[in-house]
Amino acid sequence: MTSLGPTWAAATGQDTVEDWVDARLRSRWGAEGADFDQEGLCFELREALNDGLPVGWALDENRFVGPDPMPEDALDLVRDAIDGIDFWGIAQSYDNGD
Repeated sequence: MTSLGPTWAAATGQDTVEDWVDARLRSRWGAEGADFDQEGLCFELREALNDGLPVGWALDENRFVGPDPMPEDALDLVRDAIDGIDFWGIAQSYDNGD
């Protein structure tokens, strides 16, 4: 049995994975962040995150689901999983710039 956990917005301050990716790229490269295949990057980021979450956890759209009952430290667990992703390493594969 699973239960609804933290939202992406609660974990990152951005409403969606797509918004978070766009904000990270633009924070580093400004408008040149648009030179990335953001759709592909978001897809791979979701896969990497799901692989990095503990067993029984998953990112479903922009909400995390996990065990029932939801642990008290669920938000910290999710944030740690997000921090564990090599975002810039993954992003290199999706740079369409010259």
